[in-house]
Amino acid sequence: MARLNIEEIGEAFANGDYDHHNSTMSVRSATGKNDSGLLYSYGAVIAARFSDGHIVFYDGWYGYSVTTSGHITKLKDAVEAAGAEYDESTGKFGEEPEAVTA
Repeated sequence: MARLNIEEIGEAFANGDYDHHNSTMSVRSATGKNDSGLLYSYGAVIAARFSDGHIVFYDGWYGYSVTTSGHITKLKDAVEAAGAEYDESTGKFGEEPEAVTA
């Protein structure tokens, strides 16, 4: 795994490049899920990228922690800078979205 800063992790995630981490975040493949990927902060899933490139960030992170909130803001900016769009989901923070696990 390559060690990247927050912006680089957001860009890698947006581009479907899932083998990266830093001290608090990681981007990993959703095992056996057709090129889908998951973005983790402190081990909790905060976003998913589906095989069609669709990205979903959870909205349940609001108020979770100052650090995680800051990470997510920077990650969203990086995803947009990479030319990708995202939605926010009402899914439960920290769990994989149903479409990834189904």
